[in-house]
Amino acid sequence: MMRMRRFVVPMLCVLLNGCAGLPAYQPSAGESVANIAVSANMQSHDMQMCDNGACYVLKPADGQVKVPAGRRVSIYMPLVATGYRSTYSCSPGVSFVAKADVKYYANLEVRAEKCQFDIYRVDSASRVGITFEPTERPLQSEHSS
Repeated sequence: MMRMRRFVVPMLCVLLNGCAGLPAYQPSAGESVANIAVSANMQSHDMQMCDNGACYVLKPADGQVKVPAGRRVSIYMPLVATGYRSTYSCSPGVSFVAKADVKYYANLEVRAEKCQFDIYRVDSASRVGITFEPTERPLQSEHSS
């Protein structure tokens, strides 16, 4: 039942017009959080986060968002794009378990009408400065018309 709830609640948020009216996530006093730096193309857009059956809006501030650490959360990046006689929308997402002492980087890419949203670990020892987040699981919802 809990597994189904983890899937149904986020999908309802995605289907209900991007979780309009959700409260902004505010960590409670003493709650362990992780910071996620967001790519430049995401800094002016809100994301949605679902945590333990509740959904919130993540509003980037100073190029970052905060998420709870130590438990699995789902983060979605709703996108709507219009072009010549068509509208494309997607809400790619990931679930992962953040650690408070790790720095993260989020990126959204659109290639060949596919949305890809990923969370990376910042890693100065890596050749490119980031590595894949080992706890990440992709969640995808796309629609075009």
